[in-house]
Amino acid sequence: MNKYLIIFLLISLTGCVAVKVTPESSSTAVSESAGVKRNLNNVRQLAQGMTRQGVEEIMGEYTAIGFKANDEVPGTYETITLKNPYREEILAVGEKQYEVIYYLSSIQLADGLVADDELTPVVFENGQMIGKGQDFLFKLKAGM
Repeated sequence: MNKYLIIFLLISLTGCVAVKVTPESSSTAVSESAGVKRNLNNVRQLAQGMTRQGVEEIMGEYTAIGFKANDEVPGTYETITLKNPYREEILAVGEKQYEVIYYLSSIQLADGLVADDELTPVVFENGQMIGKGQDFLFKLKAGM
């Protein structure tokens, strides 16, 4: 009799399990890299001759990169976003000046930092896109 009681108690206790819902386990949550993948796909749509405004319309204003706990509403999460473009600079090569804007397009190491190899540069001359990508920027800087 005691043997059956112990088995019954063990079986009934296995039903007492707490489950914590996190963005990773929620089926409605966007994966951490979905926004970054979207940026990469959008970069592929960019073409020479586009204006900066046209590029920004395709790329959007923000990139979702993950989630954080919402302190105001326990048990919920907020999306962590980065502004698009992530960084901008003016590049002088010889007597020419180029506008370079950078978009987050990959996460090599989830360390909370954005490194240059995680960014895709988009280069403009006189308001028109002339190229994109690290290879293009490298060749431009080298004067090729």
